[in-house]
Amino acid sequence: FICVSGIKLNRKLNDKLVKELIEFAAIAA
Repeated sequence: FICVSGIKLNRKLNDKLVKELIEFAAIAA
């Protein structure tokens, strides 16, 4: 059983991580 709110929270965290990774890659490049 997976809580829907948990999935939404994971999605928000993943989006945040992806944005930070992209910004870090842009700075490093």
